Amino acid sequence: MRNEPAISSRRRRWRKWRDWAVGEYVKPSEDKEAIARQIVAEQKIAAGPVCVIKSVEPCWSYDIYRSREEKKLKLVKRPRQCLFLYHYQIHPVFGFMNAGFSRGSVFRCRFA
Repeated sequence: MRNEPAISSRRRRWRKWRDWAVGEYVKPSEDKEAIARQIVAEQKIAAGPVCVIKSVEPCWSYDIYRSREEKKLKLVKRPRQCLFLYHYQIHPVFGFMNAGFSRGSVFRCRFA
């Protein structure tokens, strides 16, 4: 197959990122940037990916609600617990960067 090298390359990159993930979940109140900077200092990382920090935090997500009166299904927003992934890296030009992604809510990401 023609795309096999590209797919296996993507899988290798994903495994590499997955291996950098902090083993345990971090509390929402903990300073994730401080943890990432500590990893940079301990491992003396000059450029490239630093780590991926996982945290379960409150967020807003969608749910299907069954209205008995109207006998219809409705899409409603409700508070939930979502998995957030915070990717930290050191870019050669821009320096220390992070991106936060939510796995539970739709289209939610944050870059800094």
